[in-house]
Amino acid sequence: MINRSTSSSEKILETNERNKLKLSTAELAFRPDISRAYLGRIEREEVTASHHIILKIAIALELDINDVYNGTHLMIKRYLKQFSPDE
Repeated sequence: MINRSTSSSEKILETNERNKLKLSTAELAFRPDISRAYLGRIEREEVTASHHIILKIAIALELDINDVYNGTHLMIKRYLKQFSPDE
């Protein structure tokens, strides 16, 4: 089963942009209008955020969406290849 946001949420976590911008969890959660508790769960990787939430957080962190989703198409291609008949 494919984890639909793993690479994008990992990108947000890897960049540690919240700390670079010196934002508290509450300050960052306010920008995309999500709860502080939910943002904390995303950061601790206890939940997988939807693409919509990832997009909202990326915008709040002023990240380039192309960088956030870089490599996702390759992950999907590898996943789908397992279901295609051998040529």
